[in-house]
Amino acid sequence: MRVIHRARGRYRLDAATLSLRTAAYPESHRDGLALVPIRSEGGPVDATRAFVFAYAENFERYEACARHVRQELRHLLRAEGVRAIVTSRAKGYDRLEEKLRRREAVQGAPYASVEAVRADVHDLVGARVALYFPGTAGTVNRLLRERYAAVSEARVFPSGSALAGPRRTHDGGLFSPRFSGYGATHHRIVVTRESLPTDSDVAAVVPADGLAVEVQVASVLMHAWAEVEHDLIYKPMSGELSLDEYSVLDELNGLVLAGELALERLERAETSRLFALGRPFDDAFELAAFLSGRLRAEGFTASEGLGRTDVLFALLRRFGKNTPHALLETLGLVRNEGPTSRRSPAEGRLAERLARAFADGDTAREEALQELLVGGGSAGFGESASVRAIAAFLDAYRAIDRCVGTLLGTLGEWGKRLVVSERGAALLLERGVLSESDAADLRALRLVRERVLRQDPQLRIEDIVGATSAIEAWLVRLEASAQPEVVAAVLASRVPRSTPA
Repeated sequence: MRVIHRARGRYRLDAATLSLRTAAYPESHRDGLALVPIRSEGGPVDATRAFVFAYAENFERYEACARHVRQELRHLLRAEGVRAIVTSRAKGYDRLEEKLRRREAVQGAPYASVEAVRADVHDLVGARVALYFPGTAGTVNRLLRERYAAVSEARVFPSGSALAGPRRTHDGGLFSPRFSGYGATHHRIVVTRESLPTDSDVAAVVPADGLAVEVQVASVLMHAWAEVEHDLIYKPMSGELSLDEYSVLDELNGLVLAGELALERLERAETSRLFALGRPFDDAFELAAFLSGRLRAEGFTASEGLGRTDVLFALLRRFGKNTPHALLETLGLVRNEGPTSRRSPAEGRLAERLARAFADGDTAREEALQELLVGGGSAGFGESASVRAIAAFLDAYRAIDRCVGTLLGTLGEWGKRLVVSERGAALLLERGVLSESDAADLRALRLVRERVLRQDPQLRIEDIVGATSAIEAWLVRLEASAQPEVVAAVLASRVPRSTPA
C-alpha cells in the first residue's frame, strides 16, 4: 500500500495519474500528521478519498465561489428591500470523508467513481439567509426561484407531521417534542460558470452544467436555534442526549416560535410608526417595510414582489420625497391599475411602476430615473456595472492605504496606526513627504471611500470611476516624487482587475 504523509500540507490530485503532491496549507486548515492510503497495490483507486483530495486542493476556489454567491444574494435582497443576514461557506473537508464513509456503509458498497461521489454531494457550497422578519420568507423564496435554476424542488421544514419524531435518549428512552422543531426552506440552486467573475479562476471548479449550491432560508432566531440543535443532536461527540437536554432544546424551540410571532408584530409596528411620524425613510429597507404594510392594508397582493425598491428610494430621496406621505401620493397614481398580481411581468413590478409614475411628465425626474436604472440604483445596491466600479475603486484605494502605511511606518510603529486617520495625512504633510495638493487629494479620496462604504444614494457611478482614475494619478505623482520604491512595491503586489463597464 502506498501512503503519503499529511503534515502541514495539502493534497494535489493529478486526475490523469492519480498521483498526489503536497504544498503549503493555509494556516487555518492545517490538520496535523496522518498516514493516508491512496490505493492498495494493484487495486482500484479509492474514489471517496480521491474526491476529498481533489476538493481539498480546490478548497480556496470553492470558498471564493461561496463568497460570490453571498454577495449576489445580498444585492438581490437589498434591491427588494429585504432585511437579512446572509452568510456562506464551503464545506470543511476535515469531516467530509467521514460523512461519505457513513453513506457508503448505508448503501452497502463504496462509490464506483469520483463522479459518483460528486453526484451524491449537493452542499459543497452553501449559503444561509437569516431573516429579520419571518414574513419576508415568501419574497426571498420567490426571488431564488426567479433568479436561479433549481436542482430539485425546495424542501420545506417541518415536513410530514406537525411535530418532530421521537428522539432516543442516552439511557434507551424516548423523548417526544411538543413543538414543531426546525422551520425553514432549503433551496438547491445552480450557479453557472457564466455568472462568475471573469477575472478569477473560480469557474475551474464549476462543472459545465453548473454547481449545486444549497441556500437555507429561515428567521434569524430559527437559524440560531438550529445551530445549537444540529451540533448537539446530529454531531454527538459523546453519545445520545439526555432527556433533560432534549427538553431544554424543545423549550427553546417554543421560545423561538413565539419570538417569530413577536418579530412579525414588530414589523407591523414599524410600518405604523413610520406613517405616524411622517419622517423620511432612512433606507430602502424602511421604504419596503412601509410599502408592504400599506399594500396588505389596502388589499394589494403584490405576489410577484415589490421590485427595485432601491431605485425607488434613491429617486424619491434625490427630490426630497422619501417620506411615507409622498410615497402614498405616488401609490395613488397607480392604485387604479388594479392588484399587482394581475399585472404581467413585462409591465414591471410595483416599485418600478411607482418610480415611473413619480417621474412621469417631469424631465428632471425622468432623467434621474433613467440614470438610476442604467447605473443600478445607488452605489450600494447596484447591478453588475456599479458593483464592478465599486470593486475597482476599493481595489485601487487599498494601494493608497498600503503606500500611506509604508510611509508612516518610516516614522515608527506608532505611525502605522494613523493610516486611516486625518492625522496621518497631516503628519506626512508636516514632514514634507506629501505636497499640499497630494494631501488634499488624499483627504478628498477618503471622503469618497466613506460615501461608498455607507452606500450614499447620491453617489453616481461616474463619480466612483472618476475617483478610481484620481487614485491612479495620485500614485503616479507619488512615484514621480521622492517615493518611487514605495509605489513600485505596492503596484507590483496588486492583482489586475478588469476595467468597469
